[in-house]
Amino acid sequence: MPQAPPAAPGLLSRALADARSPRVPRTVPYLPERAFPWGGPGLHPAGAGGGVDLDRVLRLSLAAPRKAGGRLRPVASAGALHPVRAHLLVGPGCSLPPGRYAYDPRAHRAHPRGRAPPTRPPGAVVVLTVTAARTVAHYGHRAWPLLLLDAGHAAAALALAAAPGDVRVSLDADGEELAAAAGLPRAADRQTRRPGVESELPLVAIWLRSADALAPSTAPLTAWAALPCAAIPLPQPGAGGNATPRELFAARHLLTYLSAGADSTWHPAARPTPVTDETLRTRRSAPPPTWRTHQPPTCSPGSWPPPRGPGRTAPPGPRPSAATPRAPHDHAGPSPPAMPAPPSPTGRRASGGSVRQARCWSPTAALPTPRRP
Repeated sequence: MPQAPPAAPGLLSRALADARSPRVPRTVPYLPERAFPWGGPGLHPAGAGGGVDLDRVLRLSLAAPRKAGGRLRPVASAGALHPVRAHLLVGPGCSLPPGRYAYDPRAHRAHPRGRAPPTRPPGAVVVLTVTAARTVAHYGHRAWPLLLLDAGHAAAALALAAAPGDVRVSLDADGEELAAAAGLPRAADRQTRRPGVESELPLVAIWLRSADALAPSTAPLTAWAALPCAAIPLPQPGAGGNATPRELFAARHLLTYLSAGADSTWHPAARPTPVTDETLRTRRSAPPPTWRTHQPPTCSPGSWPPPRGPGRTAPPGPRPSAATPRAPHDHAGPSPPAMPAPPSPTGRRASGGSVRQARCWSPTAALPTPRRP
């Protein structure tokens, strides 16, 4: 496998400390979402295929409801920026014909990007990539952990939507293999082969296995990675947007470094019993209940409780602090499963090995806890 890009000792620990520091990111104008870069007519993912219903899976996870303007989607995203893109590697037994596709969440269409390999495995593999420019423009040096979280949220949403089918998630797949399987340029060729197109950094793969498979494969990416790059995205002048070039380069370098791995590990994912399709379809976050029954506290930084007086009552409960859990959010429908705390994204490199650290925190107990070195 290709080696990770060179990195100075302590790169990740320093980058994480900087992201958590009080240093304020540089303020830049809001960068609007760019047009979908893959041209050509798109196919609706519904069809008379097999056991993997891609229409249902994508509607319950990544699709953008039109009435919400595209920003409010079933999957969470920092700042509602939604930098995650999905590439579908479709084999037999799916509601789409076999082939490579780029998924457009706003139109809920799959744009063909090439043929499938002759030895394609049954089912579909979803390769999740991130585009860093908008998140970096908004969050600066704090963007790269948020991009990892966004990818983890998207992976969890797909896994929950695809259940109760046979779903496998790989959080440690090699980024170069993911890029080759999705028909994207490798790290060294991103700027030279596709100038004017924002780089997509592959991070995660979700394998939706078909129930018709006689013998499940252990390497669903191998056959796809042997194909050449196919369709070319449309050029987007100024793809870097308002992001600071240094911070954008640093974020891309860190994500490329973290995505260098060895053999993929595929973990089974299951949907918790209380979660239904209706839960996924209607889930939305809301302000904590106390915000509805109490007036917002007015107090100077560091003072608590707020001053009392006519119409001013202190919210009940203990004095808040950084360690105080937030009030539970309201959800439409049954409550989702409790979320485990995210592991620290400080990756370490073993001598002679590769980064074996979870790149994306999975925001649901249905997905496995990533391995550490």
